[in-house]
Amino acid sequence: MTASITRGRGGPPTGSVENTGTLLHTPGGYFAQFSIGGGRRKGVLLAACDNEGTAKRRQVAIAGLVAQLREAGYPAMIPNVNRDAGAADEDEFRNIAKVVERVATGKSRDFRGFKACDEKAAP
Repeated sequence: MTASITRGRGGPPTGSVENTGTLLHTPGGYFAQFSIGGGRRKGVLLAACDNEGTAKRRQVAIAGLVAQLREAGYPAMIPNVNRDAGAADEDEFRNIAKVVERVATGKSRDFRGFKACDEKAAP
């Protein structure tokens, strides 16, 4: 199995990100990995991305969410955000980004909007 690797530095339109992670093109699709702190990395299949340009934009956008959560002191949310953001279509991704923004800026501690949190809250 061969995979192409893209590593880069840059940032999403909403802020500066020091490291955008690693993007792999595998036979199963595009896979992005991100540092989540403490020397650990988490990866996610970018299910909604069918070409390298779309995958790269989503990779950078997810890296921005990861950076916001790390800086705000919410590293425990990162694995769920990665998973949900990688599988999300454009509308779902915008909703995830809005929740991350509200949490990271202290405007909300309400985590509804993330599938993992919604599933735990459901009876």
